[in-house]
Amino acid sequence: MKRFLLYFIKLYWLFIPANKRKTCIYHKSCSRHVYDITSEKGLFIGIKALATRIKTCRPNHKIIYQAKENTLLIKLSDGTILQQNEISENIVLAYTHTMISRD
Repeated sequence: MKRFLLYFIKLYWLFIPANKRKTCIYHKSCSRHVYDITSEKGLFIGIKALATRIKTCRPNHKIIYQAKENTLLIKLSDGTILQQNEISENIVLAYTHTMISRD
C-alpha cells in the first residue's frame, strides 16, 4: 500500500507539471512532503501528513507582515503559524513585489 501512494504521487508529478499546479503555501510542496514522509515513516504516517496538509492548506490563511523583523508569517485556518522559512518562495516573492509596488 505504501508503494501505491508513492506511485500515485509520481503519477501526479508526471501528468501535472509544476507550472500547472496551484502554488503551495508551504516551502516544501504538499506532494513532496507527503512523498518524503511516506518513504521514511510508512503509509499511515504519510496519509496523516496528507490529511493535515489538505486540512491546513489553502482556505482561510492570513499573511502577516512583521515590520520590526521584516518577515512574513502565515496563519493557517487551524491556528498554526508558519515562519517565513516554511513559506513557499513564490508567496514571499509575490507579497514582497506587492509591497514594493505600493511604495
